[in-house]
Amino acid sequence: MRQMTAEEFEAALDQIGVTHRGFGRLVDLDERTVRRMVAGDREVMQSIAILITIMIKKKISVAQLLKLMGDPRDPREFTDQRVKEQ
Repeated sequence: MRQMTAEEFEAALDQIGVTHRGFGRLVDLDERTVRRMVAGDREVMQSIAILITIMIKKKISVAQLLKLMGDPRDPREFTDQRVKEQ
């Protein structure tokens, strides 16, 4: 698999509907690391590129990914949608 570019990474984050901060939280990365990958100041890690590519090609949403992982977090925590008080 070839290296994912910063532009491809940013477009992929938009496509799966997550913010930089949200994606960092989803995969346990510091938000600054995600911003550096988006800016091209750091290479997109191969494991991250693989995960995003699988999510896009197999149409796996953040909610589905969390369910597959047995993660009880609310998928809205990773998007630009605010979690509403219940």
